[in-house]
Amino acid sequence: MQSVRVLVALEDRREREQTVAALRAANIPPVADTGDGQVAYELSRHLTPDLLILDAQLRVAKGERVVDKVRSTSDISLVLLSEPKGLSVLCEIARVEASACLLRPVQPEQIVLTALFAARQRAEIQALRKRAETAERRLADRKLVDRAKAALMEELQISEAEAYRHLRRLSMNSRKSLGEVAEMVLLDRSLRS
Repeated sequence: MQSVRVLVALEDRREREQTVAALRAANIPPVADTGDGQVAYELSRHLTPDLLILDAQLRVAKGERVVDKVRSTSDISLVLLSEPKGLSVLCEIARVEASACLLRPVQPEQIVLTALFAARQRAEIQALRKRAETAERRLADRKLVDRAKAALMEELQISEAEAYRHLRRLSMNSRKSLGEVAEMVLLDRSLRS
């Protein structure tokens, strides 16, 4: 697995230090750590970590929870730590889109293991997202090619196979993708209309 950029934002100094030490022992040195909510939010914006190990109740200067502020502005995976304060608090935390939530008391090694699983999950999600974007781009290119073939067939009175060969030839000669060439053909046609 590639290196993971981790930010630790835990209010309790001892818990934070133990977590940072456990992460370092696992060869995952955090990019930063803090016990201050506003600082945690600012660090999450400027350092763009992959993963934020966060005290669920940590707040920014305005009283807003860091978890809410981070979720609204970035795409960071979250591992939340919380006190088991009752069902309503736990249900509220469960509504947050976090990779995991650990209830205290928790061992630093559990945090590290959870962070590793969250990092792997993030990598898998990013890979799936990339595959989906590639598939969407290919589908869009295919639709453009089909529209360009139809335009060439109509304009030049040629078969579908000949229109496709024409597009391929243009693509090779211009060293552009078939989708780019199809887009140019369609744009040229619309400008002439």
